[in-house]
Amino acid sequence: MLSQGIETLKQQNHWLLLLDKWNYILYYRDHHLNKHIFRGNILEVGCGRRGWLSLLLKSHFSVKVTTTDIDPQKVRDARNIAENLGVLSDEYRTADCVCLPFHDESFDMIVGNAVMHHVLPSIDNAACEFQRVLTHGGQGIFTGEIAGSRFACWLMRKTTLRKTKDEYVATCRTWVKAFEKAGFKDIQVMKEKRFGYNKSVLRDLYYLVLSRMPRYICLSLFASSCTITFKKY
Repeated sequence: MLSQGIETLKQQNHWLLLLDKWNYILYYRDHHLNKHIFRGNILEVGCGRRGWLSLLLKSHFSVKVTTTDIDPQKVRDARNIAENLGVLSDEYRTADCVCLPFHDESFDMIVGNAVMHHVLPSIDNAACEFQRVLTHGGQGIFTGEIAGSRFACWLMRKTTLRKTKDEYVATCRTWVKAFEKAGFKDIQVMKEKRFGYNKSVLRDLYYLVLSRMPRYICLSLFASSCTITFKKY
């Protein structure tokens, strides 16, 4: 009954969905907002149901933000939350990152959180689209992606990821090569700190004890979330 009541409350107050991601939001605020210069016209790829990354950018910087996701319902949910909070993006669009509905050189930055590892089989196409829509001097910043050793990638493919739809893991070198192929420069893949997106001890214990899902055990032991940055010259 309690869980049903919470879900009803969330439906009535869309912004409460942000509470489910409070640790991600605070981690991004504390570890990324001051590390990068967010400027100009920004495209968020894969906003999800909450669109919290766009909310942060609109709240902290004088920028123009276009919020997108491949799922139209998620775009609507993200817009509803933004309307409740009075922090609307400049545009909301349904868009697939491998075929973006925007003109060439439309954006100064492209950002996303925990979205690129979902489209890893099509990463070459996505990287080419980013190259097309970014202005010269433009930058991409993707956080919360999954990276591990070759052993970790092999282990997760053989055990947990084959049971999970649209979940993938790559080595740091694989990530770099994908963006190099698209013509980007200054490509960096930086592992997150121990208490990053996937490295909270409390979250690890929660998943281990309550969820009992091997995927999270493998992530904790062998893989890590990372930040991928690249520039167009």
